[in-house]
Amino acid sequence: MDPERIWAKTDTLEYIRHPSALTPGQFSYANTNFTFLGLIIEKITGDSAESEIRRRILLPLGMEDTYLEGFEEGVAKDKVPRRYHFATKDFIKDAGICPKFSEVEWNGSNLIDATGSNTSVEWVTGGMLSSPSDLVKFGIAIRDGKLLNPKSMKTLQNWKPASKTAEIGHGLFRFRSPLGYGTWLGHNGSVLGFAGSLFWAEEGDCVICVLGNVGTMHAGDVPSSAAHVAINTEFLELAKQLADLTQVDDLSNV
Repeated sequence: MDPERIWAKTDTLEYIRHPSALTPGQFSYANTNFTFLGLIIEKITGDSAESEIRRRILLPLGMEDTYLEGFEEGVAKDKVPRRYHFATKDFIKDAGICPKFSEVEWNGSNLIDATGSNTSVEWVTGGMLSSPSDLVKFGIAIRDGKLLNPKSMKTLQNWKPASKTAEIGHGLFRFRSPLGYGTWLGHNGSVLGFAGSLFWAEEGDCVICVLGNVGTMHAGDVPSSAAHVAINTEFLELAKQLADLTQVDDLSNV
């Protein structure tokens, strides 16, 4: 009800006092696992998770547009776009609309303008603001083993079934393109006001990132999203074709 509130790191844990039981072998995704990881980082290092992430990852990779909103000073505010969210029937039923958000109609879809909010409620589960170029740097570093040792990389890719076309490791998905564009590793994500996709091809040298300033979390089926652009269009195939052309001198026809 207060979009401008900066959430403390453990505030969200008050909402998981009644976990549901899972059928053995059933897949379930839990943001709170990442919250616990953040707290473990702080317990072991004696420093804040955001400062450790910056020291170990953001600074070495030159990710200058990336920061944990609400916990760090970020890039110039004029670089951050307005943030919107699909206000579908599912979203209204599950989340409701804060009266401080104005409603907007776009291309036949109802949106809410959530610009006055922040992502502090997500903290290390997905509360970072970033740019496509920064996230591509991160994807390349993960893919090439520059951030994790071989043992951790093996754990990251300890695949378990997640759906008919996807598997999940530890914080990493592996999926087969439904359009036949190969196998990709990475992650989709959505928070209030934003959505994103970051994937790299299992074969070849191609890393893609799609970010959008319209969130889809709790919204169900929506007309489009960052994940839709990345997975359900020709985007992956075009990206692979462009990557294959990097060795060609004349790119005038691209």
